[in-house]
Amino acid sequence: MNMIFCSEPLNNKKPDPEWEQEYQLAKAHGMQTLLFDYEALRYEKNIKKALTKIQALSIKELCVYRGWMMPVENYEMLYKGLLERNLQLINNPTEYKHCYYLPESYDLIESITPKTVSINNKNVSSTQLKEILSTFNSKAIIIKDYVKSQKHHWFDACYIPNASDLEQAQRVVKKFIELQGNNLEGGLVFRQFAELESVGIHPKSKMPLTMEYRIFILNKAPISIIKYWDDGDYANSEIPIDKFKDVFNKVKSNFFTVDIAKLKNGDWVIIELGDGQVAEHMGTTGLDGFYQQLSATGIQVSNS
Repeated sequence: MNMIFCSEPLNNKKPDPEWEQEYQLAKAHGMQTLLFDYEALRYEKNIKKALTKIQALSIKELCVYRGWMMPVENYEMLYKGLLERNLQLINNPTEYKHCYYLPESYDLIESITPKTVSINNKNVSSTQLKEILSTFNSKAIIIKDYVKSQKHHWFDACYIPNASDLEQAQRVVKKFIELQGNNLEGGLVFRQFAELESVGIHPKSKMPLTMEYRIFILNKAPISIIKYWDDGDYANSEIPIDKFKDVFNKVKSNFFTVDIAKLKNGDWVIIELGDGQVAEHMGTTGLDGFYQQLSATGIQVSNS
């Protein structure tokens, strides 16, 4: 199995320190490890420079990327550049976008995820914002883009306690857009705040920590289930995997993540999906098992 990682920014012969552990685990489990220059791809859009260290193969082989998030257009460049070298990423650009952008897969999880309203740009007028907020009545909501929130700036740029408070909503949205800057992807997403079971408070940002898990899905089957928060005090809780199997089977991706959480009333919901190649394996517990499962299961793709 071929695994592709980001190289160190100033040394394309070594893995990025943040991905060193995964790189070494991949090697330990018998995988072929390759490095590419993420900086050259992400910021220079120079795919030839990015793939300097990757030689073309004589026959087509499948591969998995594990590294930093990247916009869809960058992923498409990486996918095509590798394909020219006879390396085919496990997810094509359409499959990547399907799980990377929340609005792309929202219809699959709508019945078991918090109510969500999306717009495809960041320029929301006061009138448009008021209309969006009215759909949530006076409930609490959060703001994010198609991919990420500013959850560690919880009260300033993420959480709006009362959707009918237009003035506060405008402040939070403005701050969110400011903090995202050029990294804002897609558009704006407004989500109803779900009353989740608490596992503590983040020691720095003071944001609430809730009982959430990240599930990695390969070929429609779970290969790793991990706690979302290292700092949270998780009580023993049975995770109802069967509740979500129908979603696993409908997602148009070969390798993806499903973030789930427990509500205060005891029910479980899906928070969002993610592409398995750029989703963080939260913490280090279970990481060796993750690579063991990834290696044992092998790579399959639904189409070429």
